[in-house]
Amino acid sequence: MLAWKTILVPTDFSHGARVAVAMAADLARKFGSTLILHHTSELPRGLEPDHTVFPQGSVEPIAIEAFLRMSAMQHLEHDAAALKDVPVRLRVDLGPPSVRILAAATEVGADLIVMGTHGRTGLRHLLLGSVAEKIVRSAPMPVLTVRTTEAAEAEATEAEEALLDEAAG
Repeated sequence: MLAWKTILVPTDFSHGARVAVAMAADLARKFGSTLILHHTSELPRGLEPDHTVFPQGSVEPIAIEAFLRMSAMQHLEHDAAALKDVPVRLRVDLGPPSVRILAAATEVGADLIVMGTHGRTGLRHLLLGSVAEKIVRSAPMPVLTVRTTEAAEAEATEAEEALLDEAAG
């Protein structure tokens, strides 16, 4: 029997990532594993970590790196709250996602990486690349990819927006 004690779950907070988190949580329950929910933010081109932004509703500027980290941690904490029966640790990183995910896997001693894929094909795959594909090719440990289609992603996004509109209105 495999001993997956530490499972790294990279997330971009998409529908596919949420499906991967759920699958990783099931594995963690079965194997008594700890989940490491990991998010990597990449700065928009032309911005440096010390550039400042004014978050919505704020009168004080904040460095974009601090804002990205704070925002990601809030999302991770929300996702982790739903996993009460599984040990969870949270990580936020800044940099190229594939590079930072591989580094995180090594740093935490991950036995397995579970991650969602967007299922892009053709020109979109060529132009946007695939973080999951880079991880699968380079990771020294097993990688379980959970594929969702772009249609499923769009449907989930529409449903989330409808819920937000309903809550606001």
